[in-house]
Order: sequence, then C-alpha cells, then structure tokens
Amino acid sequence: MKQLKRCGKASRTETLLMVQMLSNSFMILINFLVAYFLGIFIVTFLGWAMLDILDRLINFNQALLFGLASSTMSILFLRKPRERARTKSTIVNQTASRYRH
Repeated sequence: MKQLKRCGKASRTETLLMVQMLSNSFMILINFLVAYFLGIFIVTFLGWAMLDILDRLINFNQALLFGLASSTMSILFLRKPRERARTKSTIVNQTASRYRH
C-alpha cells in the first residue's frame, strides 16, 4: 500500500478502501481465532455447559463488531472529504502622497 501511494498510483479513495478492507479482514480473523482457541480452552477446563455461554457471547460480539464497528469504519473511511474554503483576499496598498494636490 505504501508503494502504491509513493508511486502515485493509488488515489485517496483507493487507499482508504484498502485500509477499510484490511481492517475488516483483520477483525474477522481475530474474531475467528479468539473464538476458536477460547472454545478449546473452555471445553478442556470448564466443560461443555460453559461452551453454550461462550457461543452466546460470541454471537453478541459478532453482532457488535460486524454491525457497529464495520459500519463505523465505513463511515470514517468512505466519507466525502471536506472542501477547503477558497478565500480570495485582496490586499490594496495606497499611499497618501498620490492623492495630494
């Protein structure tokens, strides 16, 4: 991504879209790995009854992460950039000697 930006081949929108896609992929990967290893730990040490509670927590976590967090990232990364105000200021400098009679 840095190479594309340095070469000038990626626009601002493309860069933000790449960051959004990478962050969503990272969030999915982390959620899967944490849920998988936590499930193995709970079944091994606490039993199958606690796994049902973990499943409910994972479902809530997925709804929160993929509903709220993904939408928030989309809003932040893909919003329209603010237009800079175009102020035209003209400075006029006149001396008094020009208008003497």
